[in-house]
Amino acid sequence: MSKRRKTLVVASILLMALTCLLALRPGGRASTTASATETDEASPSGSPTHVAVAPRPAPQAADPPTVTAEPSARAFGELPALGTNAQAKVWVKATYGDGEDQLAFLDDGEDYPPQGFVPTRDGKLVVLDSWKQRLVRYDASGKIEGTIALPKEAVVLPAGVAITEDGTIAVMDSPGVQTKGTVLLDASGKKKGELPQIGATFLDMYAAGNAVYAVHMGRSSVKAGNTDGTPSDERPGVYRNEEDGMVPGIVGSDGNTVVSVSPYQHPEGFIVNVMRGAEPKLVFAGTYKYPHKGAPEDDAAIVYLRSDDRGNVYIVLWVDQAMSLVCLDGNTGAPTGRVGIPGRPDEGGTQFTTFNVVPTGGIVFQRATNEGSSYEFYNCTPS
Repeated sequence: MSKRRKTLVVASILLMALTCLLALRPGGRASTTASATETDEASPSGSPTHVAVAPRPAPQAADPPTVTAEPSARAFGELPALGTNAQAKVWVKATYGDGEDQLAFLDDGEDYPPQGFVPTRDGKLVVLDSWKQRLVRYDASGKIEGTIALPKEAVVLPAGVAITEDGTIAVMDSPGVQTKGTVLLDASGKKKGELPQIGATFLDMYAAGNAVYAVHMGRSSVKAGNTDGTPSDERPGVYRNEEDGMVPGIVGSDGNTVVSVSPYQHPEGFIVNVMRGAEPKLVFAGTYKYPHKGAPEDDAAIVYLRSDDRGNVYIVLWVDQAMSLVCLDGNTGAPTGRVGIPGRPDEGGTQFTTFNVVPTGGIVFQRATNEGSSYEFYNCTPS
């Protein structure tokens, strides 16, 4: 790789890393009474505690999905014990190297593993092997099924990948002055269109229905465009801020659900809002307590928020220097389980995508090291 290109790599991804650190700052100092002691096993009863749901009139489509009362006026619901309905497995484990069955790793003063990945509806995992300019497709057992070379004229530093409902593969270039936008490919890798770059502060991407979105600061979205190559920040039927084109939340993989975290900062917990429909109506506004083990510290944060094809919600928490996945029923807001995720959300280097939702249920976490990347599946849905 040339010195000029290395400089571009470092400049682009350092910008992403800086913005990501800002996004992961905790929402406020936690100073509440401790919750029940956590264990690594399922609770004896096996039944999760239901969330306190405050019913209220559904807002009109032009109104933002905010709560009507201060969070301090609400009772925060306890989350299930760690290990409730837990499902976890290593899906893919890949080493770094020059081999066809290996992924590439860039060490240029910083550690840059493969930058993106996406689980598919048919049970595959597609990894964006950024530094080899290709996509690697793994089957349900973790074996390589095939690869797709990216058109070099279309992307400079491929950073994110998403697959829409109609099978279009969207590959987003790393945000930067000299990079491009998003290239649209068919299943064989043939270019079928492109979308312009949105901006330099978008740190992730996803597909919702047949639209492609970019994630801003982990909590809001902007529509990049459709699979026919039409760029747009409009999306009829899903609330968007008319002033800046921003969707104040994340559109679900079903293309019909918007999940967001209340903008209120509260030391005890957080509020999740779910809206749904062609003219979005509030499904629930659920209140949840951070699962501190002892005296709360200033390290409670939400690091990932998504919903699947059924509208079920997945939240990755960082509390007391530990990660856990919380699953919520998409219709009632009731927690269905919680599973621990070992490690830190930022360990192993800087990548564009660290978590991604599985459209049929669950999430995948990329655990990157200097030797390789493993892609781990987590879910907490009752069997």
